[in-house]
Amino acid sequence: MARGAVPRGHGGHVALVTGLTVAGGHTWVVGNDRSEVIIEQWDGDSWRSHPSPAECRTGGTSFGGTPNVCTVTAIRAFRPDDVWAAGNGAWQGFKGPLLFHWDGSGWRTVGVGISEQDSSFTALAGRSSGELWAVGDGGLAVRGRAGSFEPIRDAPGGALADVTTDPTGQPWLVENSPASQATLATYAGAWRGLPAPQPPDAVGMRLHGISAAPESPQMFAVGAATLPTTPRHLRAVLLEHVPDPADPSH
Repeated sequence: MARGAVPRGHGGHVALVTGLTVAGGHTWVVGNDRSEVIIEQWDGDSWRSHPSPAECRTGGTSFGGTPNVCTVTAIRAFRPDDVWAAGNGAWQGFKGPLLFHWDGSGWRTVGVGISEQDSSFTALAGRSSGELWAVGDGGLAVRGRAGSFEPIRDAPGGALADVTTDPTGQPWLVENSPASQATLATYAGAWRGLPAPQPPDAVGMRLHGISAAPESPQMFAVGAATLPTTPRHLRAVLLEHVPDPADPSH
């Protein structure tokens, strides 16, 4: 990527970038510039700006008389013509979490069966376009299989910072509590949470990202531990998880 090749907002300033993915030699970046959705594609030579789906920008008003609006917070590409993004939207008759899909010719909104809610997806993961997981704060979790989407009840109710899937397709969430405690949660018919280990001298910890190693049962999570100093300092944390071969749920 050339020096200075950074997506720019409509006013020429750097936009708020919230997600990045790479597939087939193409890099996709999403974010927001004030109320505008930013979708940028890098093909190896230059950035190409994509318009958001029509519902996000067509003149009109959503609930409360505010203009139609969408946000995009995460993105996952499987091929240059098969890209998914996640966030939320609001227009007349709809308000709630949304997925967005690129098929090589345009972006479209994809509902997940949830409306009239002030909620948004914060993270997106999956092994293929037919096997997706999208999560958001407050227990929001949706599983997509073969083009249909199913809300999964009783997901962790804290701040869900990220999600990944292991080589078996099993999802893993990062949950941060208001008390600055981090949990790793997985789903296999029911949700199960595992307290994330933190340094012995830490008084709290938050995790910000989780990723499964390709073709491996290992997973890695990153974040920061809070130290008992005055003023408080943070220490970078890298966690490695290797499943127990004796545990059939892993």
